[in-house]
Amino acid sequence: MNKKIWLINIHNDSDRISSFQGKYLALAPMKLTWHLLENWVDSENMKIFPMDYRKETKELAKEINSEVNNLLLDYIWFTTYVWNSEKTLEIVNELLSINDKVKVLLWWPNSVNIDLKWDRIIKVVWRWEEPLLNIMQGKDINISSDWFYEKEESAEEESCKKKTNIEENDWMYYSPEVLKRVKWIDWMDKSFGWYETGSWCPYKCGFCAYDFEKRWLNTHDISKVREEILNLKKLWVKNLFIIDPIFWIKKQRWKEILKMFNELVPEIELLIFARPEFLDDEYVDILAEANLKEIRIWIQTLNPDVPKWLRSNTLSLVNENLPKLSKKWIPWRAELIVWLIWDNMEWLKESYKNVVNNFDPRFLYWYHLTVIKNTLLGNHKDRFDQDDWVRANERGSAIESSSYTEEEMKEMLVYSNMLSSLHRYLKSNKPDIDINIDLLEWYMEKVWWISNEKNIDFFLKSDYVQAEKFWEKLF
Repeated sequence: MNKKIWLINIHNDSDRISSFQGKYLALAPMKLTWHLLENWVDSENMKIFPMDYRKETKELAKEINSEVNNLLLDYIWFTTYVWNSEKTLEIVNELLSINDKVKVLLWWPNSVNIDLKWDRIIKVVWRWEEPLLNIMQGKDINISSDWFYEKEESAEEESCKKKTNIEENDWMYYSPEVLKRVKWIDWMDKSFGWYETGSWCPYKCGFCAYDFEKRWLNTHDISKVREEILNLKKLWVKNLFIIDPIFWIKKQRWKEILKMFNELVPEIELLIFARPEFLDDEYVDILAEANLKEIRIWIQTLNPDVPKWLRSNTLSLVNENLPKLSKKWIPWRAELIVWLIWDNMEWLKESYKNVVNNFDPRFLYWYHLTVIKNTLLGNHKDRFDQDDWVRANERGSAIESSSYTEEEMKEMLVYSNMLSSLHRYLKSNKPDIDINIDLLEWYMEKVWWISNEKNIDFFLKSDYVQAEKFWEKLF
């Protein structure tokens, strides 16, 4: 294996930079690092470093090019999401214009929506492990074409069903063998780690590419999980980001694992994902005992008109289970997806009203819907002959659908950014205020209807942190 690669993590907005402080990478490059180490890729053949891409594009391209030449790198790998793809493309185009040898790898999910003129780009959609290992081993890859995985077509009405075919393996991320080889990563903040006790998602949301080609779930042997937790303790990990979809389908198993964390490493602060469908009283009690930074809950939407194949959530269980978290003082983060087909301004306000008044989350966030090719939602892109259609811009962000116009999309964006940022500001800075939807909208009207267009334009363009800081001047 004589290929050399630089895995670059792109953070070009203040929310992600503030959320992931320290010299470590986000999940995708970290997971790939462990994968390459486990397959005995020489550490000297990898350069891995997070970068803040708020600098000027030409300056960044020159910095990267200098490192490429100094280290004789063959490839540069970029994460390519909706929030960073525009900046990434600027950097890639500038870099390839001044370097005629290096090859660029663009990774999931938004790379599928990108058309580029360069023939030195590989776009890998969905899983990265196999193609990246092939690249490092020097196997031939068609540089000018995308790397897709074969998939079976499935009917939309069947797409939201849980997958129950579960395989078990005993491979360990935090094994003694791998840990011995991790010492070379001297840039990494040793107090942080990421973890999963299983792979792939049992749900099939129509907008998501995560489980695109996978037809089963992988779990780690429970005795190996215990061993890994103890190895995390030996590493002096203080903060652990757990990205485990098995939380959502094997509830009793995850209860056992979470109890292990509570008993064996109570000093490690956890950030985890979960779905509201699998919460129950016992689960909530275990979470209440955990050392939680936050638990992120993907609500998506509360609009029953959004078809089940698209949202893949059970609204009755969402409404039943989420109030239990705040009653136990569990720090949880509500996450909504805005601009799903059949959502509109009226339903958006209804969703926020229910979340704020009845669920009372510690944190409130929203995400712009991405329309990804070859997903179930992607099959509705520009299909104006259908009852359900969606239109997206060149980056894949939804801008219009059969249920909302482009103007209403902008109104929904401003409303979401205003309300969620004000909610987060008050929760963090005014704990004595009783927050409800009427109070939030009362403050928002001052900005929306009384203030000038400059403020409205600000909320159209600002990221989470910028929007949150806006409210300081009103309090």
